[in-house]
Amino acid sequence: RLAPGDAEFADEAACLRSSWEGLVEAQRAGKVRAIGVSNFNVSQLETLLRGSAVVPAVNQLELHPWCTEAADPVLNFCAARGIAVTAFNSLGGATRPAA
Repeated sequence: RLAPGDAEFADEAACLRSSWEGLVEAQRAGKVRAIGVSNFNVSQLETLLRGSAVVPAVNQLELHPWCTEAADPVLNFCAARGIAVTAFNSLGGATRPAA
């Protein structure tokens, strides 16, 4: 596993893969049933999938009626690979003015 100070720690892809490997190990050990990610874009998901045979069960995204078009590429990517998408802030958040 990577730690601050390791040369690869500054490499985002290496950090993603290292963190994902830790989650995969926990799943294989029976400590968790499903593993997923949060706020991952297409590039980050591709990085994970290149380095692992285990596909995230879910990608949690900010998704609400005022934030859909920007999420379309990620939604399409996830749908094509069987990754469930869950939304957080699905009503737009406390700072969203009333309609």
